[in-house]
Amino acid sequence: MDSGLGRAGARRASESGDASLLVPVTVALANFMTGLDQSVIVTALPAISLSLHATPSALGLAVTAYLAALVIALPLGGWASERFGMRNAYCLAVLAFTLASVLCGLAQTQPQLVAARLLQGMGGALMGTIGQVAILRSFARHRTLKINTFTSLASQMAPMVGPIIGGLLTTYVSWRWIFFVNLPAGVLVLIMATRLFPRPAQTLSRPFDAIGFLPGGTGTALLVFGMSGLADSGLAGWLAATRLLVAGLLLGLAVRHCRRVSHPIVDLTILRFRTFRISLSLHRARNLLVKQHTQLVNMIRALLAEFGIDIAEGLERALGLARRIAAKETVPDVPAVALQILALLCGQVLDTHARLQAIDRSLLALQRSDDVARRLSTIPGIGPVGATALAASVADPTQFRSGREFAAWLGLTPSQKSSGGKDRLGRITKMGDRYLRKLLVVGATSLIRRARHKPDTADPRFIALLARKPVRVASVAMANKMARIVWAIMVRGEIYQTRHAPMLAG
Repeated sequence: MDSGLGRAGARRASESGDASLLVPVTVALANFMTGLDQSVIVTALPAISLSLHATPSALGLAVTAYLAALVIALPLGGWASERFGMRNAYCLAVLAFTLASVLCGLAQTQPQLVAARLLQGMGGALMGTIGQVAILRSFARHRTLKINTFTSLASQMAPMVGPIIGGLLTTYVSWRWIFFVNLPAGVLVLIMATRLFPRPAQTLSRPFDAIGFLPGGTGTALLVFGMSGLADSGLAGWLAATRLLVAGLLLGLAVRHCRRVSHPIVDLTILRFRTFRISLSLHRARNLLVKQHTQLVNMIRALLAEFGIDIAEGLERALGLARRIAAKETVPDVPAVALQILALLCGQVLDTHARLQAIDRSLLALQRSDDVARRLSTIPGIGPVGATALAASVADPTQFRSGREFAAWLGLTPSQKSSGGKDRLGRITKMGDRYLRKLLVVGATSLIRRARHKPDTADPRFIALLARKPVRVASVAMANKMARIVWAIMVRGEIYQTRHAPMLAG
């Protein structure tokens, strides 16, 4: 099947010439829109709360609803592209996302905003899924890695610039324009998709698995909403626990159904590994909470900076200030109204931090119960989070012939270019699993920080590497070496020993 897609993609690419290169541009623009709306609303929450007469904490439901819809609608992309045709399905998804963005900007109440965000998230999920299928069918297989790297960059950049764009539009125009800006971009994507996306000769009549989708989608939504209120106390906490319980029952029914039918909405064969089943949900939830935590802390820093107050670097200092503000302590030079908004945001930061700690405890328990994760944790720079993620994602390490090949799969090897008969090394490819690559680089960075502050306890070869190379280059080189050691330990069934696998060889 893959070879057929590759040959068909090569044939279509050769027929369309350079025009086919606009397909990934279209997908990248749509991915940027989807990623932007994950974070652009964060800095606008205080203004939205004043306009809609709702508290910022209550408006957090609009953020959660969008993320829940992104997850719920993911399985629909494959079925929709087969049933209606790729071009028609993608255009319908873009139209739904754009229309929902306009409805978000026109919302007059909190329920209207949440409902529009749900529709917006579903359209964004379909755009992402069908866009990936379009790339696979438009290009030969050897070109898809670079193209996917290009489209994924748009998804990664959007959440970073979202708070900045949201703050500028909210301050100088109106919070409604953080949604209205999607209208011209959506129209442009719609026109490009209509002209460029492949149109199959015939569509498939695979039945829609409504019986599997309804409990699965409802259970996923309840799971996301339940986790968002997990740290609440009183009645809200009991409601969150009830949502999680009902979510577990519905997801159990959906799994049972998908295992029994011939055309399930989700193919569960990939979940045959125990570690993957348990660890995947924890890591996805943790990654989401880390992003939310970072956005909230940055927003608090920005608001305090408006009044000439700078928070010292470091998470503990930010959390300490958040605890004081959440406890209604006064802050000099900050007006009472601004302090009230800061108290709400600080409460969200502390709640998110508590949820992160709960997930980290679960990952620690999982690491202690899994043999592969325990052995990977013996590598310096790899803790329970990295060990469980690697053990879950790399079910069969023997598929890689060497540690060098495994590091290349993670995108930690430099790209090679030839000019004038000479090979030159460029930046790392970043073509692999971004989450695993980030964990390894973060672990290497922590070792670098420790070595710079305590050089007496560091490996002398590592100190020599830092003396020759910039810090960022050294951290990537260290992450590459860690990836090779991970492969060796997983294949050989050993634990890390310095004399057998020196990590810091130059």
